Amino acid sequence: MRKSIFGIISFLCIAGFMLLYSVKTEAQVTYGIKAGVNFAGLSYKDNNTSETSKLIKGLEGGAFVNIPVSGLLFIQPSLMYERKGGRLTTDVGGLPVNGNMRLDYLTLPVDLAVNLKSPGGNASWLVGAGPYIGYGIYGNAMVTGDNSLYSDNPFENNTSVGGASLKRFDAGANIQIDYEMANHFSVGVNAELGIANIAANKAGDNPVHNTSFGAMIGYTFK
Repeated sequence: MRKSIFGIISFLCIAGFMLLYSVKTEAQVTYGIKAGVNFAGLSYKDNNTSETSKLIKGLEGGAFVNIPVSGLLFIQPSLMYERKGGRLTTDVGGLPVNGNMRLDYLTLPVDLAVNLKSPGGNASWLVGAGPYIGYGIYGNAMVTGDNSLYSDNPFENNTSVGGASLKRFDAGANIQIDYEMANHFSVGVNAELGIANIAANKAGDNPVHNTSFGAMIGYTFK
């Protein structure tokens, strides 16, 4: 099942990038930037019970490309920095966390979006959804050990738990809703649901998944 999910995600991402070279349309390809605040949590199992961590707040931002497909449809690949993780007191992948686990990712969402003009034609709504892949570039967790707290990077090798507690690779689904104004500025919300199990340590067989949602402002260069 996991291999099938990863296969579908990989296929959709590759297909999205192939459109950069294969789509032929008279509509204009546009570029933009966006940034905002992100609220992230971790879903996991504790004693065979599904749990969700408390949310932590962080920043997200990056650049995007709008590639027209037809009149209203376009493909939007984005390259984003995102702060994920969660606040929790439990073992995550065998790592005893007591506090905030901050996970910094570079993510690549590829959304199929529809652009709906608002009455009057001076603004529009954008609604999109698609897969994303991500790579963890840095992590920091408050870890309990020897009756004390210390910081640890869950992406790096930790000999006390037999290896890294989290995989760097992440993948899942992304959705977004934006309102673009006549001056090319936009405001919107987005959410990501992690499908990939990011738990790496064999000491913790329970799966761990990223979840997040955020609000951003953007600007499209036209």
